[in-house]
Amino acid sequence: MYVDERSNIENFIVPTLKLRMEMGWIGPVERLINFYMPTIRKICSEETISIFEEAKLWLERAIEHERIHGKNSLLNYDHPVCRRALKRIEKSSHSH
Repeated sequence: MYVDERSNIENFIVPTLKLRMEMGWIGPVERLINFYMPTIRKICSEETISIFEEAKLWLERAIEHERIHGKNSLLNYDHPVCRRALKRIEKSSHSH
């Protein structure tokens, strides 16, 4: 099934962006913004553009926070997604 780029951004990228912000995971937020922002401005709804603009502001504040408090200081290690990822990493390191 073919999914057009706008649908992909609005249905998959936006929720991913929001999740990464919720987790406090700056690197992926920055990469998503840098990669998709030019396309979003051309093909997406005002609502999606607004979400990315808000994410950009969040990113600026988050970068400043981490500059002061250290790398990954915003990362929420108790977030369910983060805990699952850490469990998988731990499992794979024990299996070697």
